[in-house]
Parts: sequence; structure tokens; C-alpha cells
Amino acid sequence: MKKKSIYLICGIVLVAAIATLLAFVFSGNNTPTNAVFDVTGTWRVVTYVTGEGATLIDKEFMVFTDGQAKAYRDSGAEPYASSSYSVDSTMTLEMPEVSKKYTIDKRSDNHIRLYESAENYMYLIRYPNADMSEATIDTAVVTGKWNVVYRDTDSPIADEYLVFENGQMHDYRGNGEAPAATMDYVWDGNQIVISSINKTMTLHIISDTEIAFIETALDDPEHISLDGFHERLSNKASNIIKEIEKLLSSADNGRLIKEGINTVIVGKPNAGKSSFLNLLLGEVELR
Repeated sequence: MKKKSIYLICGIVLVAAIATLLAFVFSGNNTPTNAVFDVTGTWRVVTYVTGEGATLIDKEFMVFTDGQAKAYRDSGAEPYASSSYSVDSTMTLEMPEVSKKYTIDKRSDNHIRLYESAENYMYLIRYPNADMSEATIDTAVVTGKWNVVYRDTDSPIADEYLVFENGQMHDYRGNGEAPAATMDYVWDGNQIVISSINKTMTLHIISDTEIAFIETALDDPEHISLDGFHERLSNKASNIIKEIEKLLSSADNGRLIKEGINTVIVGKPNAGKSSFLNLLLGEVELR
């Protein structure tokens, strides 16, 4: 009877200690970790997409600076629209003076989409020239190996990169040693024309290490259809959100398993502290 009482007291002490430690460990975990995306800078609008299809845009910019958003078209010195703006932790961009609210879909620090609805969005790339001046493109800049970070497909291709050399574009996929396709190309201004597959890609220089290719074939519904794209995007986003929620829900448990909890078992000499610990660890069979 005395032995059972000792076990009971030790158990109560252990539970109290664990509860206190858990409260201490997790007391600071309620702070939101969402970071607000900084849109400050000059962005070039390259594509408008609606339920009717895609339209490539030329010489249109959005500039975000000092809490003001300004939109420019056709090399105009004055903005055709302006508003104050704010971006919150849910990636919502709001411009109240023009009654616009967008959801930011961040592809990278230099590639974003602004969604007005599931079917209506515009694709922007960060532009290196703050004054929106058109830079002369040195065609040699494309020579070399470029990783493909995003493309609109039903099944995005992993480990894809393009190699441009000697007037040919080699398309490597899935870590293959040989290119999946090799095509001749020619330059036309800032565009790469690939006649064999009826493709024209507009080149935009983002930085010394980044470029963006925008397929002008998007403007031709005969070659590329956007039907059902918003449903596919929604499904992909839902799957990603589920995976993130799964990771978040098990993160704390994983940390406890990996790091453990510092625990103290307190009791009088020969009260059975070691026996109690061995019982918890399952290392000693008590009879």
C-alpha cells in the first residue's frame, strides 16, 4: 500500500512538472510568422489574363514607393493611375483610391502575379531600371545554362533547365544527361524565335543572374489554351496548403521528440524515484 502511495505521489509530481514545462516551452509560439512581402520598386506588367484569354502588354509599369502605387503606360511621364497601397500578412495588396484589391501570388522575389479573381490576374516582373527606360539587350547574355523556375503546365517539370549556345537551345529535364529537345533559334530584337515549334519568347532582363522568358504564343489561343487554368491552380494551391498545415500540426511534436523535455523527479531517499523512472522507460520489469 505504501509503495502504491509513493508511485502515486511521484506520478502527480511528474505530471505537474511536465505541464509547467510545456506551458513554458510553448508560451511564445503564438506569434504569427507570416512575413509581409515587400513590393517596393519598379515592376513591368508583361501579361494580362482574363477568362477570355491572355494578352501580352508592352511598356506598362507599376511603381511602388513611399506608400504610393503608380501605374504608367506607353512611356508616359505621368502615371495614368495612382493610389496609396498596403500589403498585409495574407499577401493582400490593397489600393483604396482606385478601388483595387489583389492577392499576391509570389513566384519569387522578382516574379509575382496579382489576382483580382481566380480568372483575372496580371503577371509582373521586377524591372532593373527604376526610370523604366528600355535597355538594349546584349544577345550574348542568354548564352549559358538557365534553370527553369516556373512554367504553366498541368504537371510542372522538375529539374528542368535550358542551355543556349551557338544558335541552339537545349532543353534538359529530370536530370537527364542528354537534352529532351534541341532547337535552333534566332534573335529578333529582344525576342528569341524558334520556328520549328512556332514559339517566340520575349526576353526581360531582371538582374545580372536572372532573366524571364514570356511566351508570346500565349496571345494565340490556337497554340495555348488557358481553359480550366484557375481550377488547376486552385487544386495545386489546396494541396500545398494541406501539406503545410500537416507540417505545422506535427512540428511541435517533432521538436519534443528530437529535443526532449528537461524533467525533475523529486522525492525522499529510497522513495522509488529510480524505479519509477525505469518503469516509465520500460527498462526494468517491476514485480
